[in-house]
Amino acid sequence: MSFDTILNNVRNYMSQNYIFVDEDWLSGCVSHYIDERYNENEIKKMTKEQWLLNNLADVSKGCLPPNLKSLNKTVLPHQYVLQINVAEDIGTPAYQQYLKLQKVNTDNLEATTNFDEKVSSHRMLKLHMTDGVQIVTGIEYEPMRNLSLDVTPGSKVLVKGPVECRRGTLLLRENCIELLGGEVAELITEFSQASILSHKLNKEIPQATDLPTNSNVSTRDEIIPIDDIHQPINNLYEDELNFSELDAIEEEYTKNVSKRSSNDELVNPFKKLKKSDDNPICDPYYDDIEDEEYLREIEKQFDAQELDSMNNSVTRFGIASNSKDNTPSRSSVVTMPIEPFMYIKQINDTDENNRIGRVFKVKAQILKILSKLTVGKKGWRLSCTIADGTGTLDVDFSSDVISKFVGFTPQEIIKLKDTIAKNPEVKEKVDLALQKAKENFQTLYCIFEVKILESPIVTQLIPFETCHVEAQRKRLHDSGL
Repeated sequence: MSFDTILNNVRNYMSQNYIFVDEDWLSGCVSHYIDERYNENEIKKMTKEQWLLNNLADVSKGCLPPNLKSLNKTVLPHQYVLQINVAEDIGTPAYQQYLKLQKVNTDNLEATTNFDEKVSSHRMLKLHMTDGVQIVTGIEYEPMRNLSLDVTPGSKVLVKGPVECRRGTLLLRENCIELLGGEVAELITEFSQASILSHKLNKEIPQATDLPTNSNVSTRDEIIPIDDIHQPINNLYEDELNFSELDAIEEEYTKNVSKRSSNDELVNPFKKLKKSDDNPICDPYYDDIEDEEYLREIEKQFDAQELDSMNNSVTRFGIASNSKDNTPSRSSVVTMPIEPFMYIKQINDTDENNRIGRVFKVKAQILKILSKLTVGKKGWRLSCTIADGTGTLDVDFSSDVISKFVGFTPQEIIKLKDTIAKNPEVKEKVDLALQKAKENFQTLYCIFEVKILESPIVTQLIPFETCHVEAQRKRLHDSGL
C-alpha cells in the first residue's frame, strides 16, 4: 500500500474522531511508523497516541469558530477536541485547597475556619482550554462527575454540542464533555495544582515528594464515586415512607474513557519547534485568569463592594420603618433597593415588626439540613439553614417548592404509598425522583424568595443568572458605591 494511501486513511481516521492536525506533523508521524514496518491499523492507533502527548498549540490547526471572545452569546453545535491547560476549583477557597495538597489534616480546623470557607464547600471547575489556535474557558455550569480537579495539564477532551458559549466561556455539563486522556510534559510542572495555588497565595511550592500522585488518566473500568465531587447531605430523605434505602441506588458509576497505553519509547518524537514566546497561546495563564468575566467572580466582586459599604455605614434596603428614632444623616446612609436580592445580615438586623409578613430575596445556598424530609396530609416538610456569607437564616421550605424538586405532590405520594410497597417499578421511579432532588439540593445555589411569618418560609427558588449580575451592577452604580 502506498504512502499517500496510508496517509489519507490515517487522516480520515483522525478526522472521524474530530482530530484535525498539522499536515507536516501527520506526514512525519506516518512516515516514521511506515519505516518501522507497522501495519495501517497500528499506525492509526499509535498516531493518535502521539497526538495525545503533544501540545495542540504545536500540532493542531484549530477547530473552534473564530473570535469566540468577541461574541456575547453563541451556541457551539458540533463536536470539538480541546486541550485542558489549567484546571481550577473556584468554588473552594484556595488556602483550603493548599492545605489539602500538603496533606494537612483539616478535620479539626472547623473552629478556626472562617464562615466563607465553610459555605463555599461545593466544587466549581474552571478549565482553561485551547484548540491550538485560540484559548477558551469552561465553567462547570452543572456538576461533572466524569472530570476531576486532578486532570493532568495537557489532557484532551471532547466537547459535544450544543454548548452555550458566552464571550469565550463555555457553560459545561456532564453530558457535553468526555475525557480522552493524554498530557503535555512541559505543562505538567508549570500548571500543576501546587504551582497554581502557590502563585495565588504567594507561597512556596510544596516539595514534589509531599504532593499526592496525579491519577487523571482513567481506565475504562475505573469508578469515580459521586461523593468525591460533592459531599452528601446526610439523612436528607429518611422520611415517613422509608426512602432511606435510596442511597443504594446512588449513581456512583460514571463512564470513563480508556487510559492511554504507556509507550515509553515514543516520547514526542514528532513534536515541532515551539512557537515564539509572544504567541498568546504559550503565555502563562495567571494574568488571563484575572481578566475573564465569569458569573461567580463578578457577583463576588459586587458582593464585596456592597458588604464593605454595609460594614462602614447604615444601610437601608427600601424597608419601610415605623420607628421614630432620629434618621441618620444622608452622608451616613446608603439606600439600596431590595432587587435583585438582599443580604441575610440585613434581614436579621431589621426590626421584627418591620419584617413580619414581608417577602425578601436572598442569594444563598444550603448550609445544613435541620430536619428529615417528610410528607403527610399537610404536605412536604423540610427545614434547612441557608447562608450567604453575611449570616445564616433558618427556613422551612413550602410544600410547593419541594414538590417541584421531587416531581411528586404530597397527594400523589400518599396515593402511591401502598403501591410503592408492592410494586418495585413504582418504588424505583419514586426513589429516582428523590435521588434527583437530593443531587439538586447538593448543588443548590440560587436566589431564595423568603416570606417571613412565624418562621421564614421559602416560597420560590430563582436561578441566579447573568441578568441578576447586571441588576446588581446597576444597583451599585445607582447607589454611588
